[in-house]
Amino acid sequence: MPEETAQESFTDPDSRIMKRSGGGFDQSYNGQTAVDAQAQIIIAAEVVNCASDSGQLAHE
Repeated sequence: MPEETAQESFTDPDSRIMKRSGGGFDQSYNGQTAVDAQAQIIIAAEVVNCASDSGQLAHE
């Protein structure tokens, strides 16, 4: 039996513990989408296991 402080998911080891918007934490992924506002369609989608969104921004 894992310890209460263990922070690894045995069912999905690629997921990470992330802060929930309403408070608390969940074992999660972070999803991002890019949308063409004129055509109103999703043109790209990505799911990562990093809580920070800053690495997902396009850099020009």
